[in-house]
Amino acid sequence: SSMAADLEFACSCGAVKGVCRDAGGRMGIRVVCYCADCQAFAHFLGRAGDYLDAAGGTDIYQTPPSRLEITQGLDRIKQVVVSPGGMQRFYAACCMTPLANTIPARNLPFAGTFVRNYDAASREEIFGPAASAVFVKYAQGEPVMKKRIATPFLVLDLMRRATREWLSGKSRKNVYLDAASEGLIGAPQRLTADERARLDAMAVRT
Repeated sequence: SSMAADLEFACSCGAVKGVCRDAGGRMGIRVVCYCADCQAFAHFLGRAGDYLDAAGGTDIYQTPPSRLEITQGLDRIKQVVVSPGGMQRFYAACCMTPLANTIPARNLPFAGTFVRNYDAASREEIFGPAASAVFVKYAQGEPVMKKRIATPFLVLDLMRRATREWLSGKSRKNVYLDAASEGLIGAPQRLTADERARLDAMAVRT
């Protein structure tokens, strides 16, 4: 990617605002994720038309959670877990905007954020094009994003850098998990098998 800068993001109605520090640097990667859980999340929110491409892919910027700050509207944020043992997925309840996917284990400092939420004027320049499609076996038909780098390599490389930073003690904050542990964000809604099956049925493109 071409440059690193602080990049603002917001939910669709503007009630929740935040910033990603040092976006576009070596501690972040842009991917298009076709996993079934990301598709289910978009359908759970009723935002599939806005956040999924024609094959069910989500444009994601992955970065250490320590880079993310919520500057307004923390009280609007809720969380959901769409599969047993899955990621904690945070969203703005005011307008059902997806905000971040995080791994509950803090020693895996990893957050997926939604490219569409970032400042439209500068996000392409700062993030650069997506590096790869991931979890393409769950795509609905032919993936829109054609470029593939071995997923484990991509993710492990970012994980390694993020974990090194975490171990150094430089920054262990995770705005979403911190707020949840302090009770500022309620416990996650956990979808039942029936609720999930309904979302999976919605995800199928015929």
